[in-house]
Amino acid sequence: TVDITVGSACPDQEKPAVKRLLALLMFAVLILPVAQVPGAAAKNNEWTDSAFSALMDEIQASEPLVGPESFELAHDPSAVAFHRLYAQTADFLLTLEITNPYDGDRNPFDFGIRFRAHGDFLDPTFMQISVDSHGVWWLESGTQSEYRSADAALLDSGRYHDLDTSEDGSNTVAVYAEGNQVVIAINGEVISAVEAPFGDLGDVMICTGIYDDNWQRDAVTGLEDITVWSLD
Repeated sequence: TVDITVGSACPDQEKPAVKRLLALLMFAVLILPVAQVPGAAAKNNEWTDSAFSALMDEIQASEPLVGPESFELAHDPSAVAFHRLYAQTADFLLTLEITNPYDGDRNPFDFGIRFRAHGDFLDPTFMQISVDSHGVWWLESGTQSEYRSADAALLDSGRYHDLDTSEDGSNTVAVYAEGNQVVIAINGEVISAVEAPFGDLGDVMICTGIYDDNWQRDAVTGLEDITVWSLD
């Protein structure tokens, strides 16, 4: 279990090198977003937006494990800022609305969801979906040290073209994990459905300021209607 104070950075969680962001940005611009990445997880193309919406409706009819709750996540110039949900679960549905900290066309920002975080306190294993204000997204798995050194396994990546990056704009995000399935949706659109590399019980966290320059001093990313339904 990763024991992280709400609103704080992970232990020794420095921002990954900016070259990682640039490499993925080039990938998203030059390569078709639907192209299979060598070594990536097997994709499940059976998930349509309507099928995922129907599944969410079914799950959301039950009592949530966490929330709904809201939080203001302050940017940290020296480390990735995290909000821990205190939801120890392997199989779950997470939904929330993320409010932009500022106009993304003037200064880049990012946000991420870390889940199934478990193992060593200082070097946990986890999966993480990260999205930047260019719409570039990538789903990775590995240990914290692998993630910091840009050696985490890239499960899937692409570019979402309808991200609202305006000042005071917002986007909804849904993460569904059950067994070996992981499905990610933004604004109701399924962007990724892949096979999970592990199914361990772990923490769920929301983060921002993942990469250098994707933050501003005194800026805050709003997290609204955070809700987690456990499927364990």
